[in-house]
Amino acid sequence: SKVKCSVYTLKKEKVNDDAITNDTEENLQKKIKLPKGDFRVILEFDKKLTSCKNMFYKCNKIRRITFSLMDTKNVTDMSHMFDGCIILKEVNVDNFNTEKVKNMEFMFNDCLSLIHLDLTSFNTQKVTEMSNMFTSCTQLTSLTLLTFNTQNVINMPNIFGNCSSLSKIYFSDLFNNENVIN
Repeated sequence: SKVKCSVYTLKKEKVNDDAITNDTEENLQKKIKLPKGDFRVILEFDKKLTSCKNMFYKCNKIRRITFSLMDTKNVTDMSHMFDGCIILKEVNVDNFNTEKVKNMEFMFNDCLSLIHLDLTSFNTQKVTEMSNMFTSCTQLTSLTLLTFNTQNVINMPNIFGNCSSLSKIYFSDLFNNENVIN
């Protein structure tokens, strides 16, 4: 079963401003049924957001996501956040505060269209779960993990599984598997 994140407002705006709709819904994937054409999706999240688990799970109509107003300072679970977003090409998470996050498993799993991913802004010091984090990102060619500190990670099996195009991973000596059990 899916863990629903806090209530947020979904505002769909057609790029040419022909149609604007507002609605409140707990499950984004039910509301992301966009008609043909390019849309901007503006999300206003509850300030007490603590989980992003399954937030965009299998939202297969999203090509680009940029987060600028999302307050993630209290989030502890980002597992499966973008899992199954098969046409997602760009995601900008520069503004994410991940200092309390413990679970990132399957976060980008099956993001088949991602080519580059820069997670330099991530603080992963408290993360214990990273299994399958990037599995089946088959078009991913470069991954930047320069600030990834994996000292507390105990599970990271298949973290880069089936990333058949991945040719560059940028990381520091903080990325290690000394404490990994599985």
